[in-house]
Amino acid sequence: MSITKYQLIKNKIYDFFEQPNNIWAKIVRIFLISLIIISGLEFFVEIFWYDFFMANRASFHYLEVIIVAAFTLELVLRFWSAPKKIKFIFNFYNIIDFLAILPFFIITFNFSFMRFSRFLRLLRLTRLLRLAKLLRYSEKMHLGIILQENIIKNLIILITLVFIYHPVKIFIESAPPDYYSDILFTASILSLAGMFGIFAHSYASVDPHNNFDRFFSHLTTAFLVLPIGMTFEILQVILGIELKHTSILTYAIWFVYVAIIFYDFYNVKRVAINIKNV
Repeated sequence: MSITKYQLIKNKIYDFFEQPNNIWAKIVRIFLISLIIISGLEFFVEIFWYDFFMANRASFHYLEVIIVAAFTLELVLRFWSAPKKIKFIFNFYNIIDFLAILPFFIITFNFSFMRFSRFLRLLRLTRLLRLAKLLRYSEKMHLGIILQENIIKNLIILITLVFIYHPVKIFIESAPPDYYSDILFTASILSLAGMFGIFAHSYASVDPHNNFDRFFSHLTTAFLVLPIGMTFEILQVILGIELKHTSILTYAIWFVYVAIIFYDFYNVKRVAINIKNV
C-alpha cells in the first residue's frame, strides 16, 4: 500500500518531535528546552522581584507571547501528526503540555467566569507546569530514572518555595527590625548545615536499582536544599526592607542556589553514567 505525500509529511513531522535524530530536530529540541528554562526564570522574577517585573511588564509580556506561541505550535503539530489521536490526548506529557499553555489563553481572553483574583493567581502558578515539560525531554534523551526523579524532586522544592514565599514575607515584615539579625543568624546556620549536607552527600553509595534507596536519597537532599532556599527568601525580604530596593545581592544569592542545584544534578549524573557503563 503506497503512502500519500500528505501522510509522508505527517510521518516526518511525527518523527521530527518524537524521534529527533537529525541535526535540525536536535536544534529545535534545545530551543524548546531553553524556552522552558526561560519561562521558569520569568515566573520566578515575577514572584521574587515583582517591582522589576512590573517595571518591564511589556517586555515580559512579549517574551510570554513568544514562549506560548512556540509551545502551542509544537503541541498542534504533534497532535496533527500523531497516528493515534485518543492515545495522544490522554498521554500524561501531552496533558502537561496543554495545561502549561492554557493559563495564557484564559487570562488573555479574560473569560468573565474566571476573573476571581484567587483563581487568576492559581492559574499563574500553573505556569510552573512548563518546567515539568523537562520530563518529556529527559525521557527522549534517554536519561536514567534517577535523573528524572531528581527533576521531579527539584520541581517540588521550587513549587514549595513559591508557596511559602508570601508567608515568609509576611512573617519578616511583621517582626521588629531589631530581630532581623537574630533571624538572619538562625537562617544562616540552617543554610550552612544544608550546604555541608549537600556537598557531603554522594549518590554513589545509593543502589540505583533499589526504589527505597533512591527515594530516601532524594528525600534527604530535598530536606537539605529546602532550608537553603528558605534562607535565601528570608535574606531577600530583609535586604528589600533594609535597602528599600532590589539589591544586586539578591541576584547573587539565587545564583548560589542555582549552583547548588547544578551540583546536585552533577552528583546524580555521575551515578546515571555509571549505570549505563555497567
